[in-house]
Amino acid sequence: PLSICHRNLKPSHILIKGGKPFVTNVQHMCIGPVVYDLTYFLYNHEILLKDDDINSLVRLYSLLTGLDYNQVMKWIKTCIKFLFNDP
Repeated sequence: PLSICHRNLKPSHILIKGGKPFVTNVQHMCIGPVVYDLTYFLYNHEILLKDDDINSLVRLYSLLTGLDYNQVMKWIKTCIKFLFNDP
C-alpha cells in the first residue's frame, strides 16, 4: 500500500511543541510504500537500534495501524534493499 512519505525521517526532523510532534524538512515528500519512513527511521545509520528494539517498534506500528506484523516485516525488507542498496 502507498502513503505520503517524508523520505528523510530522523529524530532531528521531529520537533515536540506542547506535547505534540511536528515533522520538519518536508521538501522531498512524495507518495511511496507505507513503510518507507518507518524503514528509514529504524535502519538509518544515525540511529543505532538493537534488533529487539526494532522488533518492538514494528510490533507497535503493526498494532497501531492494524497491519499484519509479518506483512510489515516483508515490506520493510523490500524497502531496505531500495533505501540502502542491500542486494
